Amino acid sequence: MNNAHPSLDSEASPPRPVGEKPTSDEFTRVQLRRFRRLVIVVQVILFAAHWFLYETWIAFHPLLDRTTHSILRIVFPLAAVSFVIASLLAWRYFNWTVRAFYVISAIWVGLMIFCLFAAASCWIILGLVRLAAVHIAPNQIADGLFGAALLVGFYGVVNAARVRVTRISIRLPNLPGAWRGRVAALVSDMHLGHVRNVGFMRRIVARVNQLRPDVVFIAGDMYDGTRANVRALAGPWSALSSPLGAFFVTGNHEEFTNRAQYLEAVSKAGVRVLNNEKIELEGLQIIGVHYREFTDPVHFRAILQTPPSHASGQVS
Repeated sequence: MNNAHPSLDSEASPPRPVGEKPTSDEFTRVQLRRFRRLVIVVQVILFAAHWFLYETWIAFHPLLDRTTHSILRIVFPLAAVSFVIASLLAWRYFNWTVRAFYVISAIWVGLMIFCLFAAASCWIILGLVRLAAVHIAPNQIADGLFGAALLVGFYGVVNAARVRVTRISIRLPNLPGAWRGRVAALVSDMHLGHVRNVGFMRRIVARVNQLRPDVVFIAGDMYDGTRANVRALAGPWSALSSPLGAFFVTGNHEEFTNRAQYLEAVSKAGVRVLNNEKIELEGLQIIGVHYREFTDPVHFRAILQTPPSHASGQVS
């Protein structure tokens, strides 16, 4: 994909000044403080959730032998801390060991949520069974509900790997005639990193190319925000074919650290970064605002009020 206009990097090509805003480093420090608090809250919730699962399983299986009981006392606390530890490692390292640990722990957290519903249902059904004076062994209730929860959870894991396309028709008042009947592709929340990697990105680009869009908008959270080879992950965009180009703004995950690395990688792959600016493309105004500035109402309004610059089309 060849650019007919110069691509924009974040700090290399700053937008027009529209008011004071925190620097990227200052914003990152604030995000890190919030991240530490979030880690503590998440870990407390995970401990509580695993305690509930453990107590439910033990209560509904009173005949467990001592060895199994001892193993569960070790497994549940380890499972409770696995996701936070994996996330912290993923924040600093990118290798196959960390990736495998992160994927396993992330899948377990997903399964755990379904198991929590199963555990709560166990107590509800047990109460109903006793009120109805029906004899069903508690372990049968737990085994059935937890088994169903795991099946549904694994289906969710498989289902999440599927790439779906939603087609909608949009009617806009005063739409320029040149845009009538054109196709725009919106790609969002790929969360590339330890779970989804270059192979997934190639699948996305190939699927978008099959749709033959006139323009592509990449609306943030392309990256997961953990340590990764950001250039390699953005590389498949260079194979994108869209006559009017592709445009990118950050989501909150690109703001976890200094976003410059992500903007540079995306730009080098041939995607134009809209750096808090308004452009006009064949009569249509397109506004691109990064997540950090979008969360500041004053700064966001200032960007909306700036006059657009003109962008020429992109020929593939």
